[in-house]
Amino acid sequence: MRRLWGVARVLMGVVVLLTGLLSPAAASPAPAGTTPADGAVAPFTGLPVRDSKILTRRPLAIKVANTVNVRPQGGLSKADVVIEHRVEYNLTRMTAIFHSQGAERVGSIRSARLPDMEWPVIFDAVLCFSGASTEVRKMLYESDFKERLLEQALNGPAYFRDPKRAVPHNLYASTTTLWNVAQKRGWNKAPEPKLGWTFDAAAPAGGSAASNLKIPYPTRSDRVEWRYDSKAGRWLRWQGGAIHKDAGTNTQLSAANVVVLTAVHVATPILEHGTVDVGINRSIEIQVWGEGALTVYRDGKAYPGKWVRPERQSPLTFLDANGQVIPLKPGNTWMQLVPPDMTVTACRSGNRGGTAAPRPPAPGGGGAGGGGGGVGGGGGPGAGRGGGGGGGGGGALGRGAGGEARPRGAGGGQGGRGPGPAAPRPGGGRGARAGAGGGGGGGAVGRRSPRAGGGWLKPGRA
Repeated sequence: MRRLWGVARVLMGVVVLLTGLLSPAAASPAPAGTTPADGAVAPFTGLPVRDSKILTRRPLAIKVANTVNVRPQGGLSKADVVIEHRVEYNLTRMTAIFHSQGAERVGSIRSARLPDMEWPVIFDAVLCFSGASTEVRKMLYESDFKERLLEQALNGPAYFRDPKRAVPHNLYASTTTLWNVAQKRGWNKAPEPKLGWTFDAAAPAGGSAASNLKIPYPTRSDRVEWRYDSKAGRWLRWQGGAIHKDAGTNTQLSAANVVVLTAVHVATPILEHGTVDVGINRSIEIQVWGEGALTVYRDGKAYPGKWVRPERQSPLTFLDANGQVIPLKPGNTWMQLVPPDMTVTACRSGNRGGTAAPRPPAPGGGGAGGGGGGVGGGGGPGAGRGGGGGGGGGGALGRGAGGEARPRGAGGGQGGRGPGPAAPRPGGGRGARAGAGGGGGGGAVGRRSPRAGGGWLKPGRA
């Protein structure tokens, strides 16, 4: 029996070794400054990889919670890109993009939200999430990436729970397992990302000195600060006044690039929790289409410009004032999404005043009621990012495109076209359906127009 047990242990060791060698997560980026023989470079970091096979796997877009009780999260330091954004008025969440390297414990993983209608397209990724509210889930499964959804509710074995943590904050996943599932389903192929990113180790000319960056998300514990470490050449992250770490490495989270991207935020009638509409529990649509202001922070400098994504299948590109692509520093990137009315400050060390980040033109449509032109919103073709032309947008948020009060489900007011670029989702295009009311704006959630309607809604204005 002892001999048999010894043989069994040897065989088990061989299996584990082969699993590690064959695992999609086995490959990792080569150190910065090295170039592999085949010249393989990761598309989301600009860093060389040791094995070009790593580039043939599909990116994973994993939805990660960001409430105080789940910090420090696991695996974020291994993500190529992390996108932090609001999902309700006072709540932020992250979508972590894994491609050039993986992590064995990513999480806590939570539900997908409306902004996740965009990231799987932009990064050509598999969306990994715990579940979603009824309307958001329906939209995901009717989307143009519906074949690449890995929802825990339907794919339990792809995830695991930590019994030491309370539900629902205890859901995690290994990227090894997720990539193996993707492989079995035929999803694991080289991505065709919709990105216009370039990388250059040399900082571009111009820019203004910046060593401290503050992003005032509404909840105090969610407020973000980045401080530039000139010795490491990286931005170090704080959140809620505390050092933000990766639970897997116990090291402070950092980034080669911090991109502050300004986009119109629309509070939709979808309720993400509860059954009573109190304003702050409405699901937030972030309109990452068209164009808007941004600032790229790298090498201790700020480079203002604009982001451009004119159509759903167009690359997300970062341009300077002359229309030239702003190169990113090779390494990981954190994208901070903020609404136009949020003042982001950047300053040098010791300069408490700072300077406000640039803002895009205000959405059209007048006052707080602006914002039509979203998915399912907007009047006819050519409606601006602001209030829909000829009565688009509006009613879903209780205000018409012209700013006048409207009951939910009613069409927007007269409202003119906003000054922004033409919305790429006219008349309820790109997967959403026009609701009731003038010009295709407005319908209530039950009438399948969940993303139509007015501008950002703050507490007390419901």
